[in-house]
Amino acid sequence: MHLLCSDDMKLFLIFGKVLGLLGIASFMFAGFLAYRASPPRKTFTQYPVRTRLLMGLPFNKSWQNAVAPEHIEAIQEHRRIFFVMQLVFFSIAAINFTYFVILGHQLFLMVASGQCQG
Repeated sequence: MHLLCSDDMKLFLIFGKVLGLLGIASFMFAGFLAYRASPPRKTFTQYPVRTRLLMGLPFNKSWQNAVAPEHIEAIQEHRRIFFVMQLVFFSIAAINFTYFVILGHQLFLMVASGQCQG
């Protein structure tokens, strides 16, 4: 019997629920950090749209020339938290993709071919 077929696949389903809850909790935590690290809205609105878009690009320093020196530190902190939030989102998405698409597909094929009695 295959590992995925053991215990009526309960372990597989419990692990999926834990992954889902972990993904939701980590994304909410990253969103909370992004909210806390955001400079006031008036700081962003005083700059043109092009400058605001450049602030969101990684490895880009050209936005610093168009920003007032007193706002650079707050915007850099916001950028750091924003990139951490993106990293968390893409990591959880990759883990969920691996779990639900690859393992779920394999499990479906095993059940359909009769390798699992469940």
